[in-house]
Amino acid sequence: MKKKLIIVPALIAINLISVVSADTELKWESKNKNIKGQIFGRINIQSGFADTDDNANTITTNSDYLYYRRIRLGASGQIGSVSFKIEPDFAPYMETVLDGNIDFKDVWIGYQFKMNDIKHKFIVGNDQVPCGLEVQNSSRFTNHIERHGTLSSWCQGERSKGYRLLSSGKNWTTHLSYSVGEGQNSDIDLTHGTYGVRATYSPLAFNKKEKQWLHTGFMWGYNKVDGGDNDWGSSSTDASRFISSGPRLNILKTGEHKDATRYGIELAFGQGPLDVQYERMWMSVDGCGGDALTGGSCTSVAAEYDFSAWAHYVTASYFLPIGTGKRMRAYNSNKGRYERIKASNAAMIAYRYGYQDYADAANNKTRGDIVDHTFTLNYFFNSHHSVQVEYYTVEADYSDATNTSDEADVFQLNWRLDF
Repeated sequence: MKKKLIIVPALIAINLISVVSADTELKWESKNKNIKGQIFGRINIQSGFADTDDNANTITTNSDYLYYRRIRLGASGQIGSVSFKIEPDFAPYMETVLDGNIDFKDVWIGYQFKMNDIKHKFIVGNDQVPCGLEVQNSSRFTNHIERHGTLSSWCQGERSKGYRLLSSGKNWTTHLSYSVGEGQNSDIDLTHGTYGVRATYSPLAFNKKEKQWLHTGFMWGYNKVDGGDNDWGSSSTDASRFISSGPRLNILKTGEHKDATRYGIELAFGQGPLDVQYERMWMSVDGCGGDALTGGSCTSVAAEYDFSAWAHYVTASYFLPIGTGKRMRAYNSNKGRYERIKASNAAMIAYRYGYQDYADAANNKTRGDIVDHTFTLNYFFNSHHSVQVEYYTVEADYSDATNTSDEADVFQLNWRLDF
């Protein structure tokens, strides 16, 4: 019996002899290639200095900081047609003195199949919502330290539990989903949640030898409510996610509502070391009694706070003519997103302009508009190790006549390592 217990694990181990890839990623596969997997992780250490003009106490006070932004260790793999991924983030646990939690990002099981020569994957679990190009891009491959504030606030934390169906061809993708994790009262209840759709297309003419490409995309989401008690939306937006301080602006709290709809367009173009990316999003909320800042109640007799808002950003990056090998952002038209940046001892400069318009939601001191500029220098020691130096400035104009505006300036540094 003992001999069998030794032989069985030995045979499994021999069959799963790891095959180390050319990358630093830890990958393996079985001899017949029907079982494969990998272990991966990332560490981001972020530091910065913030200076705010806090007229209405809505941008948090000045603060200098050093903290772990991400500490992740995960695994993914495939057994036949079944795939999986799990990726916990230990940074919140490390940074919280009491009751720190490990934050699980991707936790899902998927089934891959092919129908009419089209590849499909059905996923159940916690995964990225179909809400814009930059949300789909890994934080390992972004030009700036954080995604634009529109995406971090309007896309509800970027991940949620739900059902997904991803389909793709040579130069197009579709992503259909139903999420049950968007909103305070919709963590497990299927009667609360959001339908989501995203589709991308990249003309083949722009994909020759990975030197030139064009990306187009569209997304739509509809949040449904049962009983009018769902709290959808964000009470803050920020382009530089600080642990507890920095330029964090309270812009919107929808409170209870009847429904909410968001939709947007994506455009991106790349040619060698140059990359340009643009996204525009719209949102409309059919609210209950109350206002957009303090929230409303569907049992209130006050006037409904129906409103709409829109925002957009454009970012451009360019690799300086130094370094070795390719210097470019890699784009995958089969997935409709960016992948690992190809660079070694190379420097990239990047700029982003963002604008958010909340004029139509101008009840009780909500914002008229928010304008931000981000200047970033990225230095890549190699494709897995980089450092980012960034200056971020933002100005928020209020609809309130007494407190007319707030400003914030931030200088920050981010070390980024992944495997």
